[in-house]
Amino acid sequence: MSRFARPPMPALRPLAAGVLLLCGATAGAATIPVTNCLNGGTGSLRAAAQAAGNTDVIDLGQLQCSLITLTTGRIELPSFVTVQGPGSGLLAIDGNAYDRVFQHTGAGVLTISGLTLRNGSGFLSGGCIYSGGNVQLTDVAIRDCKVVGIAGTSTYRGGGLFVDGILAMVGSHVDGNRVYSSLGNAVGGGAYVHGDLTMTNSTISGNRADSVASAGFANGGGAYVTGVVDANYSTIDGNTVAALASPFGSGGGAVAGGRASLRNSTVSGNEAGFVGGVQLKGGNTVPASLIANSTISGNRATMATIGGVYAKAALTVANATIAFNQEALPLGAGLFQTGFAADLQSSIIARNGGAAGSPDVGEGLGASFGGADNLIENHGTSPVPADTIAADPRLVGLGDNGGRTRTHLLRADSPAIDAGNNAQGLSADQRGGAFARVHGVAADIGALEADGDRLFANGFD
Repeated sequence: MSRFARPPMPALRPLAAGVLLLCGATAGAATIPVTNCLNGGTGSLRAAAQAAGNTDVIDLGQLQCSLITLTTGRIELPSFVTVQGPGSGLLAIDGNAYDRVFQHTGAGVLTISGLTLRNGSGFLSGGCIYSGGNVQLTDVAIRDCKVVGIAGTSTYRGGGLFVDGILAMVGSHVDGNRVYSSLGNAVGGGAYVHGDLTMTNSTISGNRADSVASAGFANGGGAYVTGVVDANYSTIDGNTVAALASPFGSGGGAVAGGRASLRNSTVSGNEAGFVGGVQLKGGNTVPASLIANSTISGNRATMATIGGVYAKAALTVANATIAFNQEALPLGAGLFQTGFAADLQSSIIARNGGAAGSPDVGEGLGASFGGADNLIENHGTSPVPADTIAADPRLVGLGDNGGRTRTHLLRADSPAIDAGNNAQGLSADQRGGAFARVHGVAADIGALEADGDRLFANGFD
C-alpha cells in the first residue's frame, strides 16, 4: 500500500446524530498504566507504548503532573491501540518542536481521549499525529503543531494531523496548527484526511495552510478531506489559506472531496484567496450534500471570488443563514453553485458582497436553483424560485445566542419571521435542545427561530 493509499475501513457503529465511532478489536486487551511524566524509562509513556500490542490500552489517567515533554522524538503506536488521559485540560503531551507526538502504524484504529497534544513538528505530513489508519478523538485538543517544507517540491499535508482513513472527533479541538511550504504545496492546515471526517461538538479553528512557492498551491486551511465531511454542532472558524500562485489558495475553512453534511454548525471568519469558507467538490451524490440549520458567516475570498460556499456538488440548503461573506471579485459572494442543482429551502442568503456588483448567489454551467420560502437579498442574474423574498433580513451580528455555536438572531422587524418552512422536519433550530424550530404560525427563514421576546426592534443590541 502506498503511503497515501486509503486503507480498508474498520467496522463502524452509530454514535450520535450522524457521528460514526470507529471500532477496533478489544478482546483480550491489557491496560498498561503510565506512572511517571518522564520522556523515557520504566513507567513512562514511551515505555508503555513500546510494550503495547494490538488492542491494548495505555492509561495516563492517574498521573498527577500536567505535562509530558518528549525530548527524544515521537511515540510509536501499534495498529489498534487506545491512549486515555485524565482530560484535555489536565494533561498535555508536548512534541518539543522536535518531532511529531504520535506515529500510528498499520491500518487499524488509534483511539485517544482526555489529552492535549501540542508543539509537534512533522516531516511531510502530520505535525502532531501521523496515522496510517483511522483515528478517534474524544475530549482531545491538538494545538500549535506544524509541518514545514523548506526543501524539495513535495506536497506537505496536515499541520495538526495526517489521517489515512477516517477521523472521528467528539468534543475535540484542532486549533492553531500550520502547514507551510516554501517550494511545494501546502494542504490541510489543521488536518488532512485521506478518508472521511466526522465531528460532533468539536472545533477546527485558527489553522493555516501556506505556500510561498511560485507555482505551489495551498488548500484547506482548517481541513482538507478527500471523502465525506459530516459536522454536527461544530465550528470551523478563523482558518486561513494563502498562496502566491493563482488562484491564491482555496477553501479557507475546509475542502470536502466527497459528500458534505453540515448540521447545527457554524463556518465563520475563514479566509483564502479563492473560496473563503467551504469548498464542496462531491459531485452528484445521493443524497445530495446538505447545509441545514447552519450558519456560514463572515468568510472572505481575499484575492478572487466566492466568500462563503463553492458547491460543485448536488446541494440542499435548508433553514440556513449564509451572510456577511465577502469576495474580491464579483461572482457569488454567499453561495456559488456550479455543475449541479441546488435545492434552497427556508434559507437566508443575504448581506454578502465585498466587490462592486457582487450578488449573494451565483451559478455556473449546469447549475440551477430550486426550492421555496427563501430570502435572497441580491440574486444578480441567477434565476431563483418565484416566491423568494428580496430584502434585508435584519440580522443581529454573530454572537452567543444559546446552544453550542455562534449564530445570528433575527430582529423583531425581520421579513424572515414566520415566512419559512420546515421541509426537513427539524425539531429545533441551530441551537438545538429547547429552541424549537417552529415558533409562531410558521418557521422563520434562516438558521434561528425568533422567540416571543423578539428584541432589537429599535436597532439596538
